[in-house]
Amino acid sequence: MLKNIEIKHITEFELDDLKNLVNGLYAVQRPSNYFKWQWFNSQFESLLIGAFVGGEMAGVFGIQKKTLCGNINFGYITNLNVAKKFQGNGIFKILGNEALKNNEYLDFHCVFANEAAQNRCKVDFGLSPIGSMHLMVLENDFGVLDGNSDEWKLNQVTRSTIFPETITSASKAMFEYSSSYRHWRFSDHPIYKYMIVEMENSDFSIIKVFKDPVNSLVYGDIVDFECATNSIESLKKLFICSSKQLILMGANKITTWAIPGTELSMAINVIGFKRSDYKSYFCLRVNNDRFNYLNDLSNWHLRESDASNY
Repeated sequence: MLKNIEIKHITEFELDDLKNLVNGLYAVQRPSNYFKWQWFNSQFESLLIGAFVGGEMAGVFGIQKKTLCGNINFGYITNLNVAKKFQGNGIFKILGNEALKNNEYLDFHCVFANEAAQNRCKVDFGLSPIGSMHLMVLENDFGVLDGNSDEWKLNQVTRSTIFPETITSASKAMFEYSSSYRHWRFSDHPIYKYMIVEMENSDFSIIKVFKDPVNSLVYGDIVDFECATNSIESLKKLFICSSKQLILMGANKITTWAIPGTELSMAINVIGFKRSDYKSYFCLRVNNDRFNYLNDLSNWHLRESDASNY
């Protein structure tokens, strides 16, 4: 284990250090204002802990206080990053313990983790994976999309956007998506331009396109939606029209999330979405026994935009 590790709360003064650390780990490069938006202009009470070795930022671990529908407070863990040269030296566990120690009052903690991180989160912090979600991809055969351009309205999400009052699933646990949250998440985002696809019945989706820096393909993401999730036909129509719009915007492939076995999963399978090799593990640590039911993935409705990097 490394010696002389300095642990401190990250402020705006360390934005460039944070940017350099994270961009050194991923192909997608994010500017400093992305991290300013995420942590210092956030909609949520946020805590980002950093480790420094010899004045160099070695790692970070963040928690944001969020709410489920029904006023259940939880800690959303994100930005679990350790620089390659410092990995394997215990920094991840030190940072996590420091960040978590003042958040035990929250009803639960959760994280979307990759294959490597989910094991460390379980061993080090008791965050157990309750299931995995494959990124679903629609490619090649766009012939199944039969939505017509007059079946929906398309607008850019701005601060003046009025989101339709549509209830997705009152019986499922889901992250609270207020209008103020959606304005911050989609209108204020410093990198992506998000569009709203609105159906005649007020069902809607939030979409974006982006170019992959590795393979140069243009991807279309269906990141958020509101629709009766127990209606396969409504889901099919919304996702067909959203996919059609993304193709019109130049997408070569279309992606979204779906929990296996749900009506959404069935609906997009019919459309032609297939499982990709990439999957994310949803890991939880429940701190209040009243909410043990959250350990069952079938009790959740999760969206791609629940993960902060989409």
